[in-house]
Amino acid sequence: MLSGAMGISQAYLVLDEAEAPSVKSLAMSASQLTAVVGNSFVFKFNPLSYTLHKGANWTSSPQASSTEAPESSFVGPEPKTLSLEIFMDNSWNPINGSIQAEIDFLMKCCDPTPESVAEGTPRPPYVRFGWGSNVMFKAYVTDVSIEANLFSASGTPIRGNASITLTEVPESVGRQNPTSGTPTPQRSHSVQVGDSLASIAYKFWKNPTLWRAIAEVNRLDDPEKLLPGSELLIPDESDARAMA
Repeated sequence: MLSGAMGISQAYLVLDEAEAPSVKSLAMSASQLTAVVGNSFVFKFNPLSYTLHKGANWTSSPQASSTEAPESSFVGPEPKTLSLEIFMDNSWNPINGSIQAEIDFLMKCCDPTPESVAEGTPRPPYVRFGWGSNVMFKAYVTDVSIEANLFSASGTPIRGNASITLTEVPESVGRQNPTSGTPTPQRSHSVQVGDSLASIAYKFWKNPTLWRAIAEVNRLDDPEKLLPGSELLIPDESDARAMA
């Protein structure tokens, strides 16, 4: 279990490819001006609450001549989401204190990683939220909202609140390559009019029967209804074959 001073566990947000912060890092963050340690954001103040959400998709076919509820078929689960608020405060040092590093860290969680941009498959970094021995699912940050409400004389934010929402991604997506230490390449596809999952699977792998992998990775409610202009994540071919 990760714990700081007095044995109190501190919550943190860590980039998925990085290791969770060590006890030493947690202790150091409590005495530094910033709670950002490497690829980790250690919360100086643990959240009062967080909200976990998970839904299930069902489909039904109502009959005009029936007065009873139609039978429903299970389509699949929705990704889990986690929402929480973070209190940031360095007002005890109004001259040199700042929460700008925390703000920058959270904002960059919504930006595509340089590696994914170079590969032509832009995606935001994967992250995990942890608190003591409780480490949440792999996710990407879908929303960040920051309210700065106290400033130094120079206008530097020294206190504020951040609301963030994380959305689950499959563990198989972007997993580490044991030989290189880099994530498995992942591409994206912008849906065009007339596209089907089978045609997209053929475009990337010359095998239309692998369309189920695209549906699974993107948690599609109805694989036959694709919205033109939407972005689909395309897994690596080896992952697609494993999911077929």
